[in-house]
Amino acid sequence: MTTQMTILITIHGQINSRELYDRVGDIAHVTDLGEKTLVYSLIDIREDTVEKLINTCKEYGECEIDANRVKE
Repeated sequence: MTTQMTILITIHGQINSRELYDRVGDIAHVTDLGEKTLVYSLIDIREDTVEKLINTCKEYGECEIDANRVKE
């Protein structure tokens, strides 16, 4: 069984995306689109990475989270 999943977090509104990148850039990509920011990554669910990523993004505002298991 695979333990990897993709995660896409959409943060609504304008935020300091550079600051967010400095905090999560080691585990995720950050793309600023002006009125929303996308944070996305391929992560291992056995680690606490997903929890860290979601909690950090929630500090920046309302989030939509889409996570999917990677099929082998």
